Order: sequence, then structure tokens, then C-alpha cells
Amino acid sequence: MSGYQIVSEALIEPFKLYHGSPVQNLKTLNPSRISSNNHHDGVVVSATEDIKYAAAFTFKNSTGDKLDKRGRHTWYSWRGFTDDANVININSKFKNLILKTPCSIYIVDKKHFSKSKDYDEYISTNPVRVIKELKYKNTIEALEKNGVEVRFI
Repeated sequence: MSGYQIVSEALIEPFKLYHGSPVQNLKTLNPSRISSNNHHDGVVVSATEDIKYAAAFTFKNSTGDKLDKRGRHTWYSWRGFTDDANVININSKFKNLILKTPCSIYIVDKKHFSKSKDYDEYISTNPVRVIKELKYKNTIEALEKNGVEVRFI
């Protein structure tokens, strides 16, 4: 092994972040141009302390998702994200595509990241080694298994 040994998931809990992706079987997360949320940060790997938030990003890139005029994603919206992060509304026209798109949430080491300037997420300008991969059949499963209620609208 390359110097890392995971004795217990509980031991890495305070030091881990989550990264959602429609791409499975990655060993390293490489910086890539991401949504307008971090345009000022350049080409980065983004991650979050909240697995629910990471689950919402397991589908975005696979659809060529665009942002609307107000900077919101067109395939979903959190129902009052800051008030009720346990409910997500998903545009029904994406349901079939979402159901057939496998995805993963990657666990990464927080020490490789710094806090984003304006958003509640962490960024790295360097490639980041994956500690563990959580595989899901699709984004719906990723959301629901992590405590988010999914509603199609």
C-alpha cells in the first residue's frame, strides 16, 4: 500500500470530505473546470463535509446540466436547501436518465483541501487520492441512502 492504512472508518471521520460523481472506479480525483459556483477558484477538485450535498452532484455532469439565468441547476432544486436539506425536488423529465446512470460518492482526505472563498465546500488545485468509493445504482439511490427525500416535480 502507499503509506495509507485504514484501520476503522470511524478513525477517519473528522478528516474526510465527500465528492459526488457520475463516474465510477476512480482512484484519483483530478481538477476539472466546474460549475459557475467556483469560477473564481479556477480548475479544482471540489468536496464537501455533507454527504447529502455530495449526493446531489452524482448526476450533474452526466447530463450536460446547464445553469438557468439565476445560476440554478435545471434538473433539481433543494427545497429550501438551508432550511430543509433533507428534501430535493427533481425535474421529472430527467427521471429515466437518472435511474439508468450509475454514480459514486468518493471519500477523500480533508488535509488536501482548503475552504472555498465563498461557498460551503472545499477545493484542491491538485489531484486527490480517493480513500474509499461508495457506489450507487443511480443518484436517487445515493440521495435516499443518505437521508434525502426525493420528489419528482
